[in-house]
Amino acid sequence: MADTKISALPASTTPLAGTEVLPIVQSGVTAKVSVANLTAGRAVSALSLTTTNDNSVNGLTVGRGAGAVSTNTAVGASALVSNSSGSMDTALGSGALVSNTTGSSNVGAGYQAGYLNQSGNQNTYLGSQAGYSGLGSFNTAIGYQAGYTSTVNNNTFIGYYCGQLTTGTKNTFIGVNGSGYLVTTGEKNTIIGGYQGGTAPISATGSSFVVLSDGDGNIRATYNATGVGFYVQAAPTSKSTTATLTAAEVLAGILNTTGTSYTVTLPLGSDLDTGTGGMATDSAFTWNVINTASGTITVAANTGITSLGTLTIATGVSAAFKIRKTAASTFVLYRVS
Repeated sequence: MADTKISALPASTTPLAGTEVLPIVQSGVTAKVSVANLTAGRAVSALSLTTTNDNSVNGLTVGRGAGAVSTNTAVGASALVSNSSGSMDTALGSGALVSNTTGSSNVGAGYQAGYLNQSGNQNTYLGSQAGYSGLGSFNTAIGYQAGYTSTVNNNTFIGYYCGQLTTGTKNTFIGVNGSGYLVTTGEKNTIIGGYQGGTAPISATGSSFVVLSDGDGNIRATYNATGVGFYVQAAPTSKSTTATLTAAEVLAGILNTTGTSYTVTLPLGSDLDTGTGGMATDSAFTWNVINTASGTITVAANTGITSLGTLTIATGVSAAFKIRKTAASTFVLYRVS
């Protein structure tokens, strides 16, 4: 082959097939290498990389996903792999939004997040298998398997396992310990805290409840479907003779008096403040006295507690009080009826 300047060579056909060969000098010897093997096994440095198709990086899809819709983002093995016309979707993680075909404005971030969603719109699934069975629209599920079974619309689940078995609509579950985990067909419920919903008041299938619970799932307050509120009531305190009440006895909310006439003294303001666990200034609670004694009962204040209103309670009469915190270890007792 005669020597020819590179500039005089005919142009190649593009794109290259990869089987073309080039001469290289390797260990002082001229050898040939195919185009496909020029960078095999070596790191490649570049200022930028522009491609017209999705890329595969160590088995991960990076691009727009199936359908190549310009407003979609897909990062992860099989992420958005079935999409046809869905737009404004973001799939991050292996199997995220893997079944989505026409659904739009969805976010699936995490392993198999929104895995079965096909045509649902405006869903946000964050966490491994969050919203796994999601077929509906307008749902938010954040946390491991949050909203795993839900196939309907308008649910919000925040926390791991929240609403995992729920198929009802318009539920809001927020908390730890699988908040609302055991609610199945119940609808329009709101749970804050760790209550799982398998016991009363929701009992898996109840609807339109509002439940406030602590992190262990202990219910602190409930509103039923008609808006009637319920809260935890400790067993009443009973006294039959002169006594100084403890903070716990006052916080029980009800004092039942028996016997004859005598005086019951409130605890120190500092003890009551400690007993409340640090209630906020300008907050209050209700305290009731039911006098079933044969004589008059007198309520006495104590250091840190002042009073407003009559503190004597005639036999057979019930009295209602409000106890308001005005400052640290300082309270006012109001006779309201």
